[in-house]
Amino acid sequence: MVVADRRGDGKLHAKVTDRSGNDHGDLVSSSSLVQYRAATGDMLQAQNESGEPATLEWASRQAYGLAKDGAASLVWDHGVMRAQRAARRDTDADADELETVWANGLVARLEKRDLPPQELAPGRTVSGKAWVTTLTKDGVVAGHSIWFEHDQVFAYQLAGLTDGIVWIGPEHLKADYGGWPFKPDLAWLNLQTIAAHHFKTLTAKQGFVAKRCETPQPSRLAQFFFPTVQANEAGCDRLHYFDATVLRDCCDDHDRCYSKVGCTERSWWQFWKSWSCDACNMVAVSCFLSGNFMDPCLFKYAWAC
Repeated sequence: MVVADRRGDGKLHAKVTDRSGNDHGDLVSSSSLVQYRAATGDMLQAQNESGEPATLEWASRQAYGLAKDGAASLVWDHGVMRAQRAARRDTDADADELETVWANGLVARLEKRDLPPQELAPGRTVSGKAWVTTLTKDGVVAGHSIWFEHDQVFAYQLAGLTDGIVWIGPEHLKADYGGWPFKPDLAWLNLQTIAAHHFKTLTAKQGFVAKRCETPQPSRLAQFFFPTVQANEAGCDRLHYFDATVLRDCCDDHDRCYSKVGCTERSWWQFWKSWSCDACNMVAVSCFLSGNFMDPCLFKYAWAC
């Protein structure tokens, strides 16, 4: 068992035990340094050269690998230190359960199951090995999601937020991506379930954030995986300390421009598709630098507005 958390000092901590609670080592990591204490008391200290984002999932994988394979003759391999003599570990295959504790009382708990054939939708049957996540809010079940490994199908249902089961398979992604553009893992399923609940709750409570410009309705698929400002937090995303300043107008107008054009976070500097999203970005940057209000819908280069 690995329990990982982020402390007040910003460092990642991961402790490894067996089911009886016996100590098998613990890890502390910052952006520059990784420290690991083995069950024997031996200490390891190394520069953090993972190149990986500082996530709890990464800390869990790193601590687990060191506990299982030892900390001698280490090499960096795909963002994780491992013993040179040991084979690369598939922690998703090793794990039986994963619990992700989020803010606002949200907890996603994933279990692995083998499921008999069942009809997910007319003409669409799925079966076999599956990851099943149960989402609770303040201890009350708030929804479920599932990933079928063989069929490559993801489905979810959120109490009071979805009309029945919503499912997404490789056939939905074929035209734009040729199939799934990434390999889903256990951490993704839990976080995707939490994100779906978060964005859909915001939409149900406050509707569209963008109000001034007419807004096209995005596809269900695009809106679910890459929520636009229509299901966004009001204000300066990831920069909410600017919300009470004169820069709030910059953020709101950037959101309105993105909503009008149909851009998402994935649209930054994709000039080979359209310059419209870039125009929204450039106006926002200019607004931040000058502190002056500039409505992108009036900006002559924001063509879609």
